Amino acid sequence: MIGLSVLGPADFQSMYSSIQRCNVFVSSFVWNSYTLVGLVLCKLFRKKVIVWEEMHVVPPGLRFGIQHALIRMALKHIDAFFVCGESQNHFLISNGVAPKKLFVTNEYPGHVYSDVQPRPVALPFNAHEKVILYLGRLVEAKGVEYLIKAFSLVEKQCNDATLVIVGDGPLRKDLENLARQLGLRRIHFTGYVGDVHVKSYLFGRSCMVIVPSIITEKPKEGGSREAGSMVALEALSAGKPVISTDAVPHCLAFIKDGINGYRVPQRNVDALADKIMRLLDVPIMPTQVLSTFREIKGHDYQVEQLQEAVSYVIREKTNT
Repeated sequence: MIGLSVLGPADFQSMYSSIQRCNVFVSSFVWNSYTLVGLVLCKLFRKKVIVWEEMHVVPPGLRFGIQHALIRMALKHIDAFFVCGESQNHFLISNGVAPKKLFVTNEYPGHVYSDVQPRPVALPFNAHEKVILYLGRLVEAKGVEYLIKAFSLVEKQCNDATLVIVGDGPLRKDLENLARQLGLRRIHFTGYVGDVHVKSYLFGRSCMVIVPSIITEKPKEGGSREAGSMVALEALSAGKPVISTDAVPHCLAFIKDGINGYRVPQRNVDALADKIMRLLDVPIMPTQVLSTFREIKGHDYQVEQLQEAVSYVIREKTNT
C-alpha cells in the first residue's frame, strides 16, 4: 500500500537534492513510493541503488499480478539487494536478479528478552493458568482469527489454558466478537503493549508464543504477506517456544519442530490446535530454546552484509 501513496512535494525535493549529493541510495522494499521515485532519480543522476527487500511470494489475484509485473521491471535497474532470508533470496533469483547482486543476512530482535528485566503487571487470570501468547497487530495478515478458532478446540480439552492477545488494530472488535460467538471463556485482549519490561514479563509468564500469519489475496489494513515476525525472534530470545505458520519464511528457517517450537500450515485450525496441545502436554524447556536462539547471527552480521553490498556497488561503478 505504501507504494501507491503519493510522495509529497517536500519529500520529493529532499530526495532530489540528497540523491544529487550521494554516491549510493539505500531504500526499503521495491514496491514503495520512495524506492520507485528514488530509483528514477538515481538513473537520472547515475547513482547506485541498494534495496532492502522482504518480498518472498506473490499472492493470488489480478492486482498482485499487475504489481508483480511492474516489480520485475524495477528489479532490472536495482544494483544490489539486502535480504533477510533465503526465501527472499530465492524469490529474487527466480525473478531474474543475478546472485552476485544479493547479500543475505537474517533478522535479529531489537532486544534479547532473557536480558531484559521484567516489570510485573496485573493480569486478568489466575496464576496457575497456562498462558498462550499472541503479541502483534490485529490485522488480516496476522491470521489471529485462526488462532482464536484453534483455541476454541484447545479450551474444550484443557481447563487451565488461557489465550492472551496483546496488541491492537482495525480487526480488534471483529476478533472480540468472534471469541464471544465461539463462547470462549479464557481469552483476554489486553491492547497494545510497548514497554519492553512489560513484554519481558508477558514472555516470562507465557508457555508459548503463536505466530498465526497468513498470506491474503485481498488484504485489509496491514498488508498481504509477512517476510518475518520480529515477535518470533523476541520469544525465542526469552526462551519461549514458538508455533508459526508457513506463511512466515524466516520462521521456517529458525524454528525447529520439537526443539524450539513447531511449524504448521497457514489457515489450518486443526494443525494449530494440535501443536498447541502438544506443547501444553510436553513443554519445551527455556534452556533448550535459548540454545537455538544463540545460533542466530546478530546485528553485527547485518552490518557486515550491508557494508558488503555498498562495497560491491561502488566497485561496479568504478569498473563501469
